[in-house]
Amino acid sequence: MALGDPIDRLKMHLIGLQEWSDAQHEALEQELKEEVRAAVRAGEAIGSLGKSKPSTREMFEDVYKYPDWRILEQRRELGI
Repeated sequence: MALGDPIDRLKMHLIGLQEWSDAQHEALEQELKEEVRAAVRAGEAIGSLGKSKPSTREMFEDVYKYPDWRILEQRRELGI
């Protein structure tokens, strides 16, 4: 990371205060990488790898609390 990076500056500040360490940082970084990889695998399993295909109706769910006219129009165009 560049020294101007806010995360790097915070890391160095916390290490200076002896509230953090390089080992803790590396462990957290590895944990977060694994979490992201798991999320990517879960997302790919839903459809991009062809294992399943959500219905077209699901595409419009949870986009907005109340669908606006654009969502309603897109649903109408798809016959949903």
